[in-house]
Amino acid sequence: MWGGQGLLGVSIRFCSFEGARENVWHVLTVQPNSPAAIAGLCTNTDYILGAESVLNQADDLIAHVQANEGKPLKLYVYNIELDSVREVSQKFNYYCPLKQ
Repeated sequence: MWGGQGLLGVSIRFCSFEGARENVWHVLTVQPNSPAAIAGLCTNTDYILGAESVLNQADDLIAHVQANEGKPLKLYVYNIELDSVREVSQKFNYYCPLKQ
């Protein structure tokens, strides 16, 4: 049983959802044996929602991958078939097949 401060054990803020659906990256293709394939990204059904850093612009994901090339990178991915969000962690490189 939760014994910490508050009922939920979470900090939350009421804010606008406006724009949230516009800042996602649809996974269009995943090349066999690529870092994206090893991470378990799925063609057409996965959408990258974000990462550990803020991604506000279309180029932010590529810049984030470039800045962390060769290091484990966490992405938050929504799958439309499973209607679920999962965390994906993998060492990506600049040439990974992630497209908006």
